[in-house]
Amino acid sequence: MLESLPSFYMPLKHIHMTCALISIIFFSVRVIWAFKGSELLQKKWVKISPHVVDTLLLLSAIGLAFAWVQGGTLPAWISAKLIGLVAYIFFGLMTLKKAKNAQQRFAYFALALLTFIYIVGAAFSKNALFYAAMS
Repeated sequence: MLESLPSFYMPLKHIHMTCALISIIFFSVRVIWAFKGSELLQKKWVKISPHVVDTLLLLSAIGLAFAWVQGGTLPAWISAKLIGLVAYIFFGLMTLKKAKNAQQRFAYFALALLTFIYIVGAAFSKNALFYAAMS
């Protein structure tokens, strides 16, 4: 299937994976800072950079989906990943901006991490229901 994908697929895939790694690491660091009440969360670069990274992550995901369509089909696992990415961003927003207490922050953080794990699992297995295939 890879041979039928456009030439921009592999570089875009590497950009996407790099943004995903940066996103989850920096998100986790910001959550730790939030639990500690760190003033670092108020720094301008800390407020802006996640939006840049997550926008690149989402745009590269859309680009990869477009590449698959150009190759002939859009597998269900890619649609599931796109939906999961939106959920991950939502849970991240809830974790850092909307949680009213530490318990809510922890719950949303756990949901964000589980969503991220789901996205990675779907990507590596190329199966939207990879967890069902594991049992």
